[in-house]
Amino acid sequence: MIKKKSRDSSFRLTYLILGLTCLGLGASWIFKTYLGKNAQSTAGGFLAGFAMPVEVSGVKQETIYDEVVTVGTMEGDASVMVRPEIAGRVADIGFHEGQKVSKGDLLVKLDDSIYAASVAESEANLSFSEAQNQRQNSLYRQNYTSGGKKDEAISKFKVDEAVLKRKKAELEKTRILAPFDGFIGLRKINLGDYLQAGQDIAMLVNLDPIKIQFSLPEIYLLNLKVGQKIEITSDIFPDKKFIGEILAIDPVINESGRNIQVKGKLPNPGLLLKPGMFVRVKVILEARENSLLIPEEALVSQGDHHFVYKVIEGKAKFTQVNIGVRREAMVEIRQGLSAHDKVITAGQIKINDGIPVKIVPEQKSKNVL
Repeated sequence: MIKKKSRDSSFRLTYLILGLTCLGLGASWIFKTYLGKNAQSTAGGFLAGFAMPVEVSGVKQETIYDEVVTVGTMEGDASVMVRPEIAGRVADIGFHEGQKVSKGDLLVKLDDSIYAASVAESEANLSFSEAQNQRQNSLYRQNYTSGGKKDEAISKFKVDEAVLKRKKAELEKTRILAPFDGFIGLRKINLGDYLQAGQDIAMLVNLDPIKIQFSLPEIYLLNLKVGQKIEITSDIFPDKKFIGEILAIDPVINESGRNIQVKGKLPNPGLLLKPGMFVRVKVILEARENSLLIPEEALVSQGDHHFVYKVIEGKAKFTQVNIGVRREAMVEIRQGLSAHDKVITAGQIKINDGIPVKIVPEQKSKNVL
């Protein structure tokens, strides 16, 4: 009894295997005879005559800039702390804080009464020495005096002449003048103050043009040159860009940070930029004209390789490309496309290489998946 049941089970299993085999052969025959005949009119599982709706974009040509961004600090084109070279009491202040001044304008006048008296005294001494020198020269020619006295008179005259020059210079220094055009800062003195030589009066700075100092890693050394374009932006003026150029490059690389110190110069219309301001600096390293750009959404990445779907004669062509920089949702294409190509930007997930496609306007993008 047990043997009979076992034999029946074996027969059923054999019939099941034979049935599945026949079913598989039938499916294979149907695929070869029906789908095989229509292979040329069918692509990627779509029936002949059907085209997948897609959005496309043309390849754009623009100038691409290779650039590096860092931070920097603004500096005045020229700046100096105004200080007296001699001591004296402040007799007059010739500026208002924040005022624009020109080279040679009087900033501070020190009391000059003592210095003027010293000049008068020195002039009198020089006049006497000159007369004595002439008298000794006359006596020497007549052999009424020795050569030593003549030489002593000449020496006294030259000394008094030098003293007078020094006294006049001191008198001139009681008038403290602006050394260049610029804006005078907050004053640190008051009328009547007695100033010592070298005491701070106020900062004078030229704001237009203005300079910027920044640093870059040493790897950019060969990409930098004087006259190179730079672009300055600040959080204070988010919608403004200030264009300048590199003025100087430090010949010595900083050992601690391995950085290159760079100084730039730029016009400052409206005097918006101020010394000490923290800004971002974009250095243009290279400009490539007529570079090809496509929207980022057209790019299909597979590992380290990048592809796009070109539209050629109504069909999608899967094409490998080499990319460059990315700028504002656009990608630079360095190899694989030409300027007249059109690439698919929406609908790629439902197409394969060779699939017929139908270009739809961009406003219908909600229906393109």
